[in-house]
Amino acid sequence: MVSQVDVVAIQSLSYLITIGKPLNPKPTFSSMVFQAPKLRIICLLISIFLLLINPCATQIFFNYTDFSQTINNKPIIRTGNATISGSVIQLTPDEVDNWGRATYSEQMHLWEEKSEKVANFTSNFSFIINSQGKDRYSDGIAFFLSTPDFPAPRPTDGAGLGLVSRNQMEQPIFLAANKFVAVEFDTFQNEEFDPLNSVREHVGININNMESQISTPWYCTIKENRTYSASINYSSTQNLSVTFTGFNYDNTTIQQHLSFVINLIDHLPESVEFGFSASTGLISELHILSTWSSESTSPSTIQQSPAPSVEKNKDEPKTKLVEKVSSREGEKEEGLGFDLSMDDEFERSTRPKKFSYKELVSATSNFAEENKLGQGGFDGVYKVYLRVINTYVAIKRVSRGSAQGIKEYISEVRITGQLKHRNLVQLIGWCHEKNDLLLIYEFMSNGSLDLHLFRGKSLLTWVVRYNIARGLASALLYLHEEWEQCVLHRDTKSSNVMLDSNFNAKIGDLA
Repeated sequence: MVSQVDVVAIQSLSYLITIGKPLNPKPTFSSMVFQAPKLRIICLLISIFLLLINPCATQIFFNYTDFSQTINNKPIIRTGNATISGSVIQLTPDEVDNWGRATYSEQMHLWEEKSEKVANFTSNFSFIINSQGKDRYSDGIAFFLSTPDFPAPRPTDGAGLGLVSRNQMEQPIFLAANKFVAVEFDTFQNEEFDPLNSVREHVGININNMESQISTPWYCTIKENRTYSASINYSSTQNLSVTFTGFNYDNTTIQQHLSFVINLIDHLPESVEFGFSASTGLISELHILSTWSSESTSPSTIQQSPAPSVEKNKDEPKTKLVEKVSSREGEKEEGLGFDLSMDDEFERSTRPKKFSYKELVSATSNFAEENKLGQGGFDGVYKVYLRVINTYVAIKRVSRGSAQGIKEYISEVRITGQLKHRNLVQLIGWCHEKNDLLLIYEFMSNGSLDLHLFRGKSLLTWVVRYNIARGLASALLYLHEEWEQCVLHRDTKSSNVMLDSNFNAKIGDLA
């Protein structure tokens, strides 16, 4: 007899092949009657697909922590004055009238003409801009997507951040043939491009022009040798989101955020080159790219998110639908504030528990880069050993600089913290103090499923794959049917399926 979990497991296995279509939260099991021979055939076909799977959903993936090493025989292409210096790329030296670029050797398939679907992509990177003590410096770094074989800036001009010169910006024919969208980390205020009320150092989003569509002050210290981190995300919602670090007056690291709604189909060709550019003008500074990781999803796999819906259980109606990244009743969707009096509400729950901020800062060595497992659009994740519970944990540092980050934090503690299932990543604790929102999870030593399916971390046997799918199915059944409220994850994909030391699957990122 085929159990309900087995049926959903078969669906899950098929899902792991396509990596894209969301699983139906309410399968109609009456229409799924399998006879044993047919089930064996289906399992055999699925196992063959999984063994021969072609990772077409993940179009591009790389992670450079040392640019002196080549990954998959696809080096970073350097042009202009860009050079390899040890493990980093020096985009420009600290000399006047220089420009440099570093681009990935493979183009990104950004959108599909037939379906007009646009790829999702994420680029995380760290960089240094250092005037080496000088009070006067210019010009900055830009992350860009552009028409392939984008021309060099001629003549050399610091104002265009290594992308274009003033002369080229005055030529409509040139701009029509050579399109770009860029996120600039600008360190010099140019009167013709930057608003009069803008500050010297700012971050902006530019569309085929060096005049930013939107910008925000950047709290940086260019005179000192400091490393900054940034994450740039674009999704099918047409939201270009930038999260980046700066420094407070007391030299503590802060997270800043900028976003802009843009349909890239209107501004860029189907395939684009992407990377970084930098320049200096009559005054100079040093521009260094330290690390760079990037991932994009093929446009053909993108699915439009369905509108939220509530389906009633045949036996007993659900009292409320809880949706991923949704606020509870009574909360404001826009301008969401954060009230520390929520300690009382959080602490009334038997789980998760509140942790000491001092203890978490100490365990992460003040959130040192060497403890960081990864960086997402709104948060960084750190692996640390907590002596108070005598085990390794993963600490997510949620961005407080956006309403989305705050809602994620509240949703995790209020809702996810109350869920308990062997195939859900357990939220152990929380802490909000000193401008930090911290979530403490059990540590999953084998990482996420996509590392094994698509990135060669290990070869998963059929038995392991089936057990992973069965665990995933069990978790979804619990969320959709068995808990007191129906919880819709709405982002079930291989990168959100975590594996413990025994390769047991656990769904994460529920907030």
